[in-house]
Amino acid sequence: MSFELLSNAATDAGVSDLPDRAMNTPGLADEVVNEYLEARALDVFGVPTLKIDDHKVVYGPIIAVGPTGQEGFELWDEIRRLSARSTFFELKRWPRDLRPGGRPVGPPPG
Repeated sequence: MSFELLSNAATDAGVSDLPDRAMNTPGLADEVVNEYLEARALDVFGVPTLKIDDHKVVYGPIIAVGPTGQEGFELWDEIRRLSARSTFFELKRWPRDLRPGGRPVGPPPG
């Protein structure tokens, strides 16, 4: 990824100083590598991956429109309960009818 592309993305996200701060943070590259190695030791296989308490890592959740308020807390509680079940491995809905952000799957209208 080019620095220009990263800078543009950071600006769009409202954190325009992030690339410069990262470039001027000694040891950041080593920290990223160490976190990657720790994740691999836990058998992390993709993102988003969660490690909750002492349970095995779980992949997900992938949610088209993130809940807010009480609904967000309820979803977190449900995810924690599922991740605690040693026999739970996967829950998937297909075909996907929404993209991230809630946009319908398929060509844009118009």
